[in-house]
Amino acid sequence: LDDYIPPIILTEEESSQLHIADGGQRTAALRQFRYGNYKITSAIEDSIIPYKQKIKNEDGTYSFEDANCDIKGKTYETLPPELQKIFDEYQLETVIHEHCDSEKTAKYIKIYNQQISMNNNQKAYTYIYNFAGIINKIVENEFFIKYSDFSDNEKNKAVRERAIMESVMCMFHFEKWNKNTKKIAQFLNDNASKDEFDKLLDNIGRLNNVITNTTKTLFNSKDCFIWLTLFDKFTQYGLDDAKFGEFLDAFVNELKDKPVDGKLFYTADEKGSTKDKSVIVDKLHILETLM
Repeated sequence: LDDYIPPIILTEEESSQLHIADGGQRTAALRQFRYGNYKITSAIEDSIIPYKQKIKNEDGTYSFEDANCDIKGKTYETLPPELQKIFDEYQLETVIHEHCDSEKTAKYIKIYNQQISMNNNQKAYTYIYNFAGIINKIVENEFFIKYSDFSDNEKNKAVRERAIMESVMCMFHFEKWNKNTKKIAQFLNDNASKDEFDKLLDNIGRLNNVITNTTKTLFNSKDCFIWLTLFDKFTQYGLDDAKFGEFLDAFVNELKDKPVDGKLFYTADEKGSTKDKSVIVDKLHILETLM
């Protein structure tokens, strides 16, 4: 595809001996594919590669036609010659730190490899690019700064973004619910609307006026999407938002210990994941009944 690959960072000793400070995995992957008979797995995304296929005409001349190659399951040897040529001619940039000894090489390896890999929430967020702008706007709302209970560590790990996606999914597309965050992101990217995210943004703006320091603990990384979905249901009653604030206070002070159909809100997920569809149904039923 002729996409950009970050440079390989090298160190060079006075003897001209080179060491890889950063890019060892890229180097190994390229060598393994080119010389190690490595087969591209089915997990690869965007596996259809367009290229110009060389065709020999009846008169002995050559022409080029548009073609596609699905590289899933392919090794270098089974690629079309045209793609082999493109692979072989790709220019990798290199950066060389000169006049290094083993100590300097170790220092550069440490410097270039201090980054932290993306977690599952951060990876999932890359699949909802159609709504990334409005999600960023929601994250910046006062609700996620003052009126919810996300730790700094959770904020850095895109847990708020996950809660926003879960809320829209639960509010508007619950029949397609999936506890896998990546699959939620992919579904919303293709099927959600901006109006749905705008409705969530409007809801949390209203909640900012009724949540207190005591009740904001309900809106945590585990159950935030449940409570936001409940408030969306509440907005359909046509009551003053202060009534929802009264319910939050009552829940924290006494109702949390009141069973509904023999179940308590905080123990509804004892026999399953808090993201199981059946658990979500139970939790919302308990809260709606109490409300």
